[in-house]
Amino acid sequence: MPDPRPAPRGIRLLGLLLASCAAGSIAALPGATQAAVPGQAWAESSWLEVSGSRLHYLRLLPPAGPEAGPAKARVLLIHGFAASVYCWSALAPALAREGYEVVAVDWPPFGRSEGPSPGRPEAKASLLWAFLDALDCSGAPWAGPWILVGHSLGGRIASWMAGQRPAGAQALVLLAPASLGSVGSPGLASSALFISVLEKRLSAYLAKPAKIASALGRAYGRKALPEEILAYQAPLTRPGADRELIAWARTASETTEPPLGKISSPCLILWGTADRIVRNQGRRLSSRIGASTYIAYPGSGHVLMETESPKVEKDVLAFLGSLAGH
Repeated sequence: MPDPRPAPRGIRLLGLLLASCAAGSIAALPGATQAAVPGQAWAESSWLEVSGSRLHYLRLLPPAGPEAGPAKARVLLIHGFAASVYCWSALAPALAREGYEVVAVDWPPFGRSEGPSPGRPEAKASLLWAFLDALDCSGAPWAGPWILVGHSLGGRIASWMAGQRPAGAQALVLLAPASLGSVGSPGLASSALFISVLEKRLSAYLAKPAKIASALGRAYGRKALPEEILAYQAPLTRPGADRELIAWARTASETTEPPLGKISSPCLILWGTADRIVRNQGRRLSSRIGASTYIAYPGSGHVLMETESPKVEKDVLAFLGSLAGH
């Protein structure tokens, strides 16, 4: 029997999705403070105009000193659905301390990026390559291929990026990636009734801390702390965010998988066995990507870089260290 209230159920689903991957600690990247989170961006924040969008990003460089050499490699961190650069608050500084140049970017309409947003993940991949091209032209300290690190839907975007420019992707790290199958619901996204309800209710929905807390708890596998709720609610409720989210929702669905069989870069796949957001398919994904290694985290949930940060840092750094022979 059809649901007599499809639109309210739809907005609950979108509300869950819009917050489910926004699971990260309020722990700041170097220089940021807890008090600065709700009202403004981090101290290291920069913006770059790309293809009509204003992209917010952070760049962390290796420690300077008399013995310091060039960066070992460049790493791009790509957050998941409804998240932002803040979910990398543990991994980004750890990589920089070990000698890597690290760039974390908000892909619109999420985080503090603004402007037109291509919806489908493969279009997002093209936008991020354009962002990296523009970053190189803006005086980045070191040029060369990129190590692409993506979480959840960001993993799908990273997979598309590796397929679009094989020579530009030195390696791939996928954390609980939504790289297999289709994403989104084309029928729901094209529903005039659903969009109408979103326009009326989304802003009020995202303004309720209890809604954010519920979704964060599902992603974390534990109760979200008040400061975590505040930190990840802020980007979703910035002025104009609701309009950008609704516009993005119209085109976000994708039924075509990334070209996984064409990815030739070494790939590390990390996935929790108790993931309640994206069902663990680590072995299957590893079988689809040639030079890949899969590591399962027993009992872990969706946001490994936060809930399992010491293990993730250890495994990622070991993987990056092994790339010297490639």
